[in-house]
Amino acid sequence: MRRISRRELLGLGAAAGMVAVSGTSADAVPARSGSLRLGLTGRGIRAFDGRIPFDPVMRILGHGAVFDCLTEIGPDGAITGELATEWTASPDARVWSFRLRDDAVFHDGRPFGAEDVVATLKLHMTAAREGDTSLAAGIAQVRRLGPQSVQIVLKSGNPGLPFLLSDPQLVMLPAASPDAAMVAGIGTGLYRLDSGTTSERAVLKRVESHYKDGRAGWFERIEMLVMPTPASRLEALMLGRVDAVNMADPAWLPALRRHGRLAQTAVTGTAFVEIAVEGVAGAEAQRIACAVAQRLDREAVLSAALHGHGCVLDPAGRDAPEVAGMPVSVEIAPARVPGAEALAREVTAAAHRAGLVPSAGAAARIVARLRPGRPTEDWSLSLEGPEPVGDYALRLAEARATLDAGERARRFATLQAEVAARPVIVPVAADGLMAHSTRLRHAGRIGALWDMDSARIAERWWYA
Repeated sequence: MRRISRRELLGLGAAAGMVAVSGTSADAVPARSGSLRLGLTGRGIRAFDGRIPFDPVMRILGHGAVFDCLTEIGPDGAITGELATEWTASPDARVWSFRLRDDAVFHDGRPFGAEDVVATLKLHMTAAREGDTSLAAGIAQVRRLGPQSVQIVLKSGNPGLPFLLSDPQLVMLPAASPDAAMVAGIGTGLYRLDSGTTSERAVLKRVESHYKDGRAGWFERIEMLVMPTPASRLEALMLGRVDAVNMADPAWLPALRRHGRLAQTAVTGTAFVEIAVEGVAGAEAQRIACAVAQRLDREAVLSAALHGHGCVLDPAGRDAPEVAGMPVSVEIAPARVPGAEALAREVTAAAHRAGLVPSAGAAARIVARLRPGRPTEDWSLSLEGPEPVGDYALRLAEARATLDAGERARRFATLQAEVAARPVIVPVAADGLMAHSTRLRHAGRIGALWDMDSARIAERWWYA
């Protein structure tokens, strides 16, 4: 059984093993037809405000259908332009110039241009907190150079900026009415919101003409349904009410095989299961996390919870503290992590071995979630790192601005050691799993940064 470290996982990058284990790759030239129905995890459909973290349904509905970003990470992990066509950087990677498409149009008929980029990024810059590690906090200035060109000046250099501009949170909004566009879904994407959208259901229609015509957007209609529980998604899929669901449970595979017209696709990437201790002060949470981490059977987690769809991550070298008699509550929700029931059993067993007392309602809660992959170490450390205290944000900025690859890696390694010291356990990397109709096809490679082909199933898949 292959084992890797958390550091290695973060360093795999955007092209990490993005090969689907599935028999549904392309065998014909796609044509526009049909209606795609998706059952998705999430808290509900709401305004497309990128300043608030998107959950799976909002990512797939947002940057994968209704909106576009400046750049796009392809299924092979390569960075390409989306609303930007080309870019150049100063030698220190601090000043960037972007050329924009001149054939992109918002759903209300207004052409996309430099003013829209400036307005969108300034929204994020205004929202960034002091000491924040987000991309927007690193922007010093954004300005219009011409109708279809902008300049982004960073506070410190960042060679990975084009990757970060593909962040689903950074969908481009019209400068004239960004707030209204967030609510009504006025983007430049291949699909526009139809009337009747609710918090639980959205219907999208393919735009008649789009700059991606002939290479993406093969469905005429898309319906997205919010289905928070695995049971609701599996039932809808088995009964034919939806054509594909995200965050499939590995235990579904026998039932899908018996069905005959359904398949499960696994994609190797950089997603991981994170187990965290919440509800108590940092020092106490850290003691509990260390004790459970040292006694958790990681091979059993991979086998029982993920049915082998992933790999074991070696534990950080931390001493197991004395925690005998401390009460904890194991609260692992199926909506947040695949194989939740089996994972809860393994965590509870580890807690017993550590001398903890599993007790419902205890202040200390052990929870778990599936964390998506990220294309760069910088991005991972920005979003998954500790709360920005002390000079962490400053040192992260210095690391990302380092142009020497060896020194850059050394600095990221130091920061990664601090991430490992948080009250969390990262026992396994997890393959991305989706279940779907065997009628659905794709181009042979599947992106693993987010659910469902890096949240691009609406653009990249089609019916045979």
